[in-house]
This record gives sequence, C-alpha cells and structure tokens, in this order.
Amino acid sequence: FRLTLTQNNLQGGGGVPDLTPLQKEFMILGTERSVNYALINGQSQSSSTWTLTLKAKKSGILTIPSIKVGSEQ
Repeated sequence: FRLTLTQNNLQGGGGVPDLTPLQKEFMILGTERSVNYALINGQSQSSSTWTLTLKAKKSGILTIPSIKVGSEQ
C-alpha cells in the first residue's frame, strides 16, 4: 500500500522523514518526493509530499507509528 506524508509551509526546504519506526512492521519498497512552490498575490506557499510504498511483514491489524519529518511529528 502507499502512505503519503505532506509537510506544508516549508522552512529551509523541509526535512527528510525518519522511516526507522516503520521498519519494525513494514518493508519499505520505495519512496518518492515531490516539492511544490507557488507565489499567489505576493505570498509564497510551499509543500513537500513523500509517497512511501510499504508492504506489511505480517497479516493482521497493524498501526502506522508516528513519523518525524524535520521538526514535526
């Protein structure tokens, strides 16, 4: 399955997600990143989106842990 993480209003380019907590229950098959910048009426907006392709290591009910991206969690 795919997990999407979005960070809005980037300061200093945003951060890289710490995927370590995911590795206990999931295999990380791939990662993609896209960054969007916009200037609307003189105000800048930015966002970074990470799309992770994951596969569960076992069947059942699993919880996606908290993931830290830059200074946010």
